[in-house]
This record gives sequence, C-alpha cells and structure tokens, in this order.
Amino acid sequence: MSEPAYRHKLYVLEEGALTALANSDEFVKEFPFLKGLRAVSKNKGGGCSSCSSPAPQRATVFSAAKMTIAHMGQDAKRKLKQMLSAKHVRVVYLQGNKPVQLTF
Repeated sequence: MSEPAYRHKLYVLEEGALTALANSDEFVKEFPFLKGLRAVSKNKGGGCSSCSSPAPQRATVFSAAKMTIAHMGQDAKRKLKQMLSAKHVRVVYLQGNKPVQLTF
C-alpha cells in the first residue's frame, strides 16, 4: 500500500500558521483552544513601550497554544496532521526558559 500524498512534508506551527488555523472555523471546531488566538491575533497593535501590554500578552497566548498542541494525545495529533495534509508537524515552545522542539 502506498503512502498518502501530503501537501507538506513538514508543517511548522509558528505564529502566522497558528493565526491562520485560529481563523479557520474548521480547525476551531476540531481544536477549540485555537479560538483564544482569534482575539489576540486581531489585536496586533502596540508593542510594549513600558508595558502597554499587548505584546507580552500575545506571546503568552501563542506560547500556551503551542504547549497545548505539544501535549495533545496521539489521536488529536494525527487529526491535526491529516487536516494540514502534513506528513510531520513541528512546534517549538518554551518549557521554563528552555526551548523545546517537538516534531510528530
């Protein structure tokens, strides 16, 4: 049996990709935690400037989404890969102060 055709050999879930997923009703229906990214991704204005807050809050929300993806069960990860038409998905997130790269 041949391997299915994938549009992506490796799909890296960075901020732009997560924003696109959060703006897709299909992905939000399957992965409800993405809904929280919608509001943050639409509020791109104002970086810190001695803490007008959106930039740090935005980073925290995206980091939490990446950690959620990293800790999903195998079935959910398989579903995500299928919906992305990707053979592998990579997510990089911080665990403490240490970056963790997970490819599944």
